[in-house]
Amino acid sequence: MIQFYALSVLTNFLSGVILSQDSFSEKLGITAMFNPKVIKSKSFLFIWGILTTVTGVFKILSVVPGNGAIIIGDLLPALVGILAGVALLLMFYQEYKKSKTDSTLLDDETTETLNLVIIQNKTIIGIAALLVSILHFFFPTVLFL
Repeated sequence: MIQFYALSVLTNFLSGVILSQDSFSEKLGITAMFNPKVIKSKSFLFIWGILTTVTGVFKILSVVPGNGAIIIGDLLPALVGILAGVALLLMFYQEYKKSKTDSTLLDDETTETLNLVIIQNKTIIGIAALLVSILHFFFPTVLFL
């Protein structure tokens, strides 16, 4: 479906900008067009993280017209979308955890593991999301891209 194609390109691109904002804000100025208060707010991270993750999941199931694959539509944009969405949700969780002291939150061992794997590499995930979204925009019918 062409709608998931467009949504995938948009969510991956903006997720890449958000995740790599710390590295690119001074060097390239790519984040100058986005309000940093808005894209780092808890509600925006939560909504955009869910949207990116859901789009990545549905992107696995949908196929761009002209693509030869039946089950796996566009594997790389889908996987990067899921990973970027999870990273955004973890960023939301970190912000949420700062404001709450509930015992219902995840234990420290789980969050440390997730921090080591995903949050420490959020710039790399963001750059990958940017590159995949740009390549996917220009080459929509390439299998696995």
